[in-house]
Amino acid sequence: TVTDGTTSCANSGSGTVTVNPLPTVSVNSATICAGGSATLTATTSASSPGYLWSPGGATTASITVSPASTTTYTVTVTDGTTSCANSGTGTVTVNPLPTVSVNSATICAGGSATLTATTSASSPSYLWSPGGATTVSITVSPASTTTYTVTVTDGTTSCANSGSGTVTVHPAPTADAGTDKTVYADNPVGIGGSPTASGGTGPYTYSWTPATGLSDATAANPTASVTSTTTYT
Repeated sequence: TVTDGTTSCANSGSGTVTVNPLPTVSVNSATICAGGSATLTATTSASSPGYLWSPGGATTASITVSPASTTTYTVTVTDGTTSCANSGTGTVTVNPLPTVSVNSATICAGGSATLTATTSASSPSYLWSPGGATTVSITVSPASTTTYTVTVTDGTTSCANSGSGTVTVHPAPTADAGTDKTVYADNPVGIGGSPTASGGTGPYTYSWTPATGLSDATAANPTASVTSTTTYT
């Protein structure tokens, strides 16, 4: 109501304040393993909505993200009809990959080695390749140098990582004791091949048995002096 100060005449007018509701906004959350990605989507009651995500600055209803650590994302939604805005948040939780290591080993051809996975995983499960074993350790006898890989899955987070170990196989040398010899008693005779050892990886060491009657049981070609028939190995 307005009253004129001079005439004391009065009159009235009215206006209406319309209150538009804020749009509802919700965002899903997600859990990923380190190095993975997740899609967050804004759900809103806004008409002709506009979107603005932080961090990142995206302006779409959905975003796909690959954070290195747990991160909360906020989207501000503006109603295209009323210009009212509201926000919602979603969190991407990042679980670390388990650490995985495997020992390596060196064997001679025909030998075996045990490889064991060491991991930070909780309630871990194992899968070895090649072979398909599902145990923490494997015993292998490869014919040639082979690399073995184990994939470990964390039983709590389901995150997986791999580690590998190599079994290096050295070829076995070939031993030649030489041809049989016939001699008179106590007449010295050389034994051993020509060469006594070959193949494999030198240098070689020797051990003749029995040592009785030999000039040097650790030589490649010792001299034998025997009084009766003797077999040397």
